[in-house]
Amino acid sequence: MKNNLVFSNIEDTFSSEANNIVFNENLLEILSSKNLKHKKIEHHWDIKNKINDDYEYISRFFYSTLDVFTEFLNNYHKLNENKYYWQIIIGPYLAKIIPILWDRWESIRVTLKNQRVDEVISLNFKYSFFVPNDFSDFWNNYPSNHKFNYYLYLEVINYLNKKKNLNIKLITKDYINLCEPQEIKRNKNNYFYNLYEYLLKFKKKKQKYLLTKTYLGQLNNLKLNLLLKNLPFRYSEFDKKYSNNKIVSRDKLKINVQKNNDFEKFFYSIILKILPISYLENFKTIQKSAVSLNLYPKIIFTSTLHVVSDVFKIWVSGRVKKGSKLILSDHGFYLEDEIDFNLWKKIAYKYVKWNLTEKKNCYQLPPNILLGRKKLDVVKNNNNFLIVLNSEPFYLKSFNFSKQPLAVYKNMKKFVHLFDKTKKKNFYFRPHPTEFNWRADKNISNDFGKKQIDNNKNFFQSIRNYKLIINTVPLTTFLETMFSGKPSIVLEHQSFVNLHKDVKELIVTMKDNKIIFNDIELAKKHLINIWDNPLEWWNSKKILSIRSEFQRVCSLKTKDDFSEWYNFLKKL
Repeated sequence: MKNNLVFSNIEDTFSSEANNIVFNENLLEILSSKNLKHKKIEHHWDIKNKINDDYEYISRFFYSTLDVFTEFLNNYHKLNENKYYWQIIIGPYLAKIIPILWDRWESIRVTLKNQRVDEVISLNFKYSFFVPNDFSDFWNNYPSNHKFNYYLYLEVINYLNKKKNLNIKLITKDYINLCEPQEIKRNKNNYFYNLYEYLLKFKKKKQKYLLTKTYLGQLNNLKLNLLLKNLPFRYSEFDKKYSNNKIVSRDKLKINVQKNNDFEKFFYSIILKILPISYLENFKTIQKSAVSLNLYPKIIFTSTLHVVSDVFKIWVSGRVKKGSKLILSDHGFYLEDEIDFNLWKKIAYKYVKWNLTEKKNCYQLPPNILLGRKKLDVVKNNNNFLIVLNSEPFYLKSFNFSKQPLAVYKNMKKFVHLFDKTKKKNFYFRPHPTEFNWRADKNISNDFGKKQIDNNKNFFQSIRNYKLIINTVPLTTFLETMFSGKPSIVLEHQSFVNLHKDVKELIVTMKDNKIIFNDIELAKKHLINIWDNPLEWWNSKKILSIRSEFQRVCSLKTKDDFSEWYNFLKKL
């Protein structure tokens, strides 16, 4: 039987006459539900140590692209800005799109090298809408878009086929009903806030500090502004969306650079076709608008806008040229020493990290999101355990990833079934609120009943009702549960590509002391041992020492966390 390679969730690419081979685990359930023959093949990052080698190479390649785009964009826009200027603007996009393109490239290359592929169904449709409006449009709508990913995978196949004359039959089909991704709508400011801003707009322009999207919470943000003799504003100017200018003929644009291998040749052949309009056709419009904002702060602090808002990036790149200090911070928890190739440290005057760090110009402070929170009280006469499920995009979009949520759920299902009938009733599941790739509620309901689903919108309030929390990834929810004081474990943790030596040692210690597990049998044995009183284990001398070490290296706690933030900003 022939092998048909399937790499996207588009039904027209499935074959009823061939064996559908896939490297994306999410596609297995879909093909199975349609009773189509299928086989899971190895994903390239299943190969031992490959992800670490890939990260080292792509990190070097990423920084080389910044040099290339500095020259290209200066020539295109007839400017003479330095690398730092363009690094602020286009660096976040390149840090996201390069790992995506590398994964798509390697997924196809390794598959063709190790598997027999007889055919691929090639859909005939226009790709013009694969040009995002800006970074926000790209990140919200494209990495998980089936048609966009199909396009990327197929472009890799076409490139390799042209170069190496692959013996693969491309079955062409016309494809209709191609819908463009929709931009997420933003809430408008209310009448009272608009009045407040109108009356105080003269003050807004002259303030020393511009604090926006800080992750500090509204009350802490208000208090911090007032102590700094600042008035708080939302700065909705940075949310402004610009209409799509007519896209130039991207095929006529060329980047002249020496390419070291086939991937780099492929990258530069496709990148201008999918580059957001905000960096080319709309750049001048946004730049002109940014200059007219008339905001002149000396200190600028944000936790998110340096990533998501191209208006902010273009504005702030002009401000730092004139001496303003850009302060950035983490906006999510991760154990790695760096993400996005350490870009944020390089563009910030000071970068605030939640983890312990020895990197130059980085500063560890208590996590913004935990300011003002208190540890949770013990709920007596409660025998329930909460399993916190993870969220991952349908298609990989970074080096920092965990197992796909459906695979994680299936393993957690096996884990719960290890217990007797009486104890099974004590396990509840909390689907991730942003996980839409599989029908979490339906699966859990069918397997365990609707009553075993926790849909409380407030995560921190939700975990109050359980005596132990089982995390499936060591990300922000794990940080919150560790902070809460609730007994917690991690089962099904992810792989890591770079870790601080103290964090690496901590992970080993947490495994040795039954906080982090890879094996469901071992986790079950541990829970049976502490079932009646997890707090006794959690508050034992050894575990308290480990929790204290976690706090030191991952979640700094001081006598007055708010004052730490205030003093840090005041002294800048």
